[in-house]
Amino acid sequence: NVTDKAGNVNNSGLRTLILDSINPVVSFNATTPANGTEINPYLNPTIKIAVDISDLWMSNITYNVRMANSTGAILNYTTSSAGIYNLTLLSLEIPLNTTFNHTTLIYNVTVTDMANNRNSGGRRTISTYPSTVISISSPLNGTIYKANATSIAVQFDLSLYDPNMNRSNVIYRLGSATGLSNTSFTPNSTITLSLNATNQNGLNKVIYFIPRNNRSLESVNHTSITLDLAPAISLNKPAQSQWSQATTHLLNFTAINNDTNVSSLGNCELWGNMVGRNSSYLYNQSYNASVMGLYNGTTEKVNFTVTLVEGNYTWGIWCNDTTSNWVYSENRTFYVDTTAPAVSVSAAESTGLSTFALGSTATISCSATDTMDPSPSSSVSQLAKPSGAVALSPGTSIANLDQTGTYTVTCESTDASGRSASATASFVVEYSSQGGNGGSGGGATTQVQSVSLSQILPGSPGLVKLSDAASYSLKQIELDVVNTVDNVKLTVTKMISKPSAAASEAAAEVYKYIQVEKKNIADTDLKKATITFQVEKSWLSGKSATKDQVVMKRLSGSSWESLPTTQTDEDDKNYYFKASSPGLSYFAVALEAKPAAVTEAKPAEEAPKEMPEPEELALVEKKSRLWLWVTLAVVLAAAAGLALYLKKAGKLKVGKLKFGKNNFRP
Repeated sequence: NVTDKAGNVNNSGLRTLILDSINPVVSFNATTPANGTEINPYLNPTIKIAVDISDLWMSNITYNVRMANSTGAILNYTTSSAGIYNLTLLSLEIPLNTTFNHTTLIYNVTVTDMANNRNSGGRRTISTYPSTVISISSPLNGTIYKANATSIAVQFDLSLYDPNMNRSNVIYRLGSATGLSNTSFTPNSTITLSLNATNQNGLNKVIYFIPRNNRSLESVNHTSITLDLAPAISLNKPAQSQWSQATTHLLNFTAINNDTNVSSLGNCELWGNMVGRNSSYLYNQSYNASVMGLYNGTTEKVNFTVTLVEGNYTWGIWCNDTTSNWVYSENRTFYVDTTAPAVSVSAAESTGLSTFALGSTATISCSATDTMDPSPSSSVSQLAKPSGAVALSPGTSIANLDQTGTYTVTCESTDASGRSASATASFVVEYSSQGGNGGSGGGATTQVQSVSLSQILPGSPGLVKLSDAASYSLKQIELDVVNTVDNVKLTVTKMISKPSAAASEAAAEVYKYIQVEKKNIADTDLKKATITFQVEKSWLSGKSATKDQVVMKRLSGSSWESLPTTQTDEDDKNYYFKASSPGLSYFAVALEAKPAAVTEAKPAEEAPKEMPEPEELALVEKKSRLWLWVTLAVVLAAAAGLALYLKKAGKLKVGKLKFGKNNFRP
């Protein structure tokens, strides 16, 4: 207060003085990283610094955060808390990834009160690793990759630097998939990853790259890509390498859009080598399936109908989506076959003879060609025998041809399209022959041939034709039967000497000896056998004989009997004859003795008589033989009467006389 001499009084007003000589109490909170902590600023992009503060006067305090590294202070943060009372916790979050490089950080927190009393919570040291994050220069976030398969290769351009990195590996993770996969890479390089595109249709793929240094500290960076999958195409029909006889074909396929959240199905086109086949479908000419109104969703079945001529065709389908991602399907081939195979068949005797021998083997050649199928199947389907019997699938080598007559073989072929065709060929079996010596009847044999007849009926004679008449003399044998006989077989043997069963030669001059053996036919089955044979004219000339002396003889028991023989024909080389026989056994073609010449007195003016015909000669011979028998009977009767007379007179003794066909012959 102040008073003047006049007694006037005034005061200055009140002032307050705070006396504060006590420093604040400052300590790091437990949430602050401990001294010496190592921090990855990319996994932990901020550092939290918290201190507990207490002071006698809590208002109007100032705190300072100072963070420094080896180069000096890099952060000096001062804040006043004026107007804030009872502050007990200071908490700061300081960003690291954009502020600090790889370094050791030293920081403290200082608190100053109004009386300028100050205190610090002490100093903390932390380290940050790595110093530089892995960088991805491509692909950029959101890049779209068009995938036309179930996997896609993506190239990543990466770079990083860390003096503490002694291992070069990267860990990446695709999308939200669990687990990590490792792949090696060189810093500041390009790597290519094969990413699975299956069931990832149109989803964003986030790729994380995490390099790790020698202190096991990691850095993380990532990029994202979108896989834009092309449509999926499946060809339904026709199937691969399908053969067809039809000319109109339905080409069917299925197209599926794989990523509906990125695109929708666009157009599909039919491609094929139908050029020249049908004007509507030319090679490399595409057709927009959507024009047909077939696309109205994500999955469509599409049909193309084409009419084609014979040929082989290749087709495929091209499709795209609305992001212009396209794919071409596989190629398929199918065949149109409108022509049946061309079949050929022939038969040849296995030994190369010009004729087929009984008992021989026929070799069948069966083949086929086809305008489309390079190797159509072919096989001998059946053999029809002369008897009418049919053998199925006889093969190409038919052994032991056991019937004479016409055989027919059928060859069938089928091509890959199922078209079939057949062809037939015929051949005739007449005999079988073989050379050799020996024979069942004795004497040497030079040739044998066998002929078979499946059946002979009464009234329908069976004709057995023989080969090589020049050697055998026999040309054919006609069998007239009284009973039906089956499977008759005749074996004819040419002999060079008489049979051992014969008591003598058949004649002074024999042209041929022949044996005819029979099977499945008896003499009792025969009405007659008519034998046609031939004799060379030169042989008769060499014997100074005539054709009228030729006779065929048959061995009966041990004796030879002449058969009725008639000349039938002649040519420049041979005379031809027929003989009728009651049975089959050994035969001889021989000459009969010439008849004695008879000279009669003839008037000079009488014209010479014509030579009698063979029938007249045969009649004369028959009468001569009858007269001889009559004369002989008279002589024998006279002799018998004389003998009887002498016996009665007692002058002569005689034994019995025996007469038989072997004692006297006309």
